[in-house]
Amino acid sequence: FVIQQSEVCFDSKDLPTVLDKWFLHEVSPCRVEQSVEESYTIADAAPAHRLDFTENMGNVYLASGDFDKALSLFEETTRMTTDPKRLSVAYNNVGAARMMKWQTLLNQPQISTETLTTQTQALVPEAAKAFARCLELDPNTPTSALDSYLNAVYYSRSAFSPGSAPGLPEVADTTELDAIAAAASERIQRNETFNDLYTVAKVAFLKGQWEAADQFFERAEKLRDDKKLAYFNHAYALGQINEVDRAIQKYLQDIRVQQNYPEAHQNVGLLYLVKDDYPHAIEFLSRALRYSPNNLEI
Repeated sequence: FVIQQSEVCFDSKDLPTVLDKWFLHEVSPCRVEQSVEESYTIADAAPAHRLDFTENMGNVYLASGDFDKALSLFEETTRMTTDPKRLSVAYNNVGAARMMKWQTLLNQPQISTETLTTQTQALVPEAAKAFARCLELDPNTPTSALDSYLNAVYYSRSAFSPGSAPGLPEVADTTELDAIAAAASERIQRNETFNDLYTVAKVAFLKGQWEAADQFFERAEKLRDDKKLAYFNHAYALGQINEVDRAIQKYLQDIRVQQNYPEAHQNVGLLYLVKDDYPHAIEFLSRALRYSPNNLEI
């Protein structure tokens, strides 16, 4: 679930730079706090830039794991603008914050099934609504919003147990997803668009229909430059049907457009292990660890 930044830059050139480096583990939280305090002064002195500042602050709290404060700020941004593109970004961020909070709860083995079910019902359907609003306001928003919307619809109709791996529900009701895919398929008969092809591919992906996902991702990738998630999901689907060489090439395409994505490097390394190509496996797993040094799984 990807948090979007608006294209409007905040007056303080220091804060976005520090945030970028912090997300890459290059700056201590204390330096971020100092920059934020300085930026508060700037934001108060320049009310016109309050929206940019609020978005940045939401990202600070999100990165620190304070999801409630992040969500509160992102929800505030939905009331601060009427510009469709800025408002689309705001709703995407609301949805992403809700889903990230839910994922954190999902990964806590000590949480009770009752509490997890209650939190899932409170967070995930509302996230799906936020992503839907994001797409309504700006259909050309980055693919991450469409992908997150379909994920949220799927997870909102699924049952999980504490400690479940994200994406692996115990029970999944795909009725709503099937309806979304059917509508997209009908539109494709009249006119192929990236969003509709991606929708059909991702629904097939979520249902484990890997061959269909392969076919529709391939068609979608020919229609839009914003292919990062399409490449990654397509590569994963190919891996599931033992198309190892094609999967590696698709992951490499993904890496070329988002070099610091640890999951892509990790999956390439694992595929090279399948091929008994240990030098390349070590190379890509080492890169994954470089980008995600605290990932014990790597």
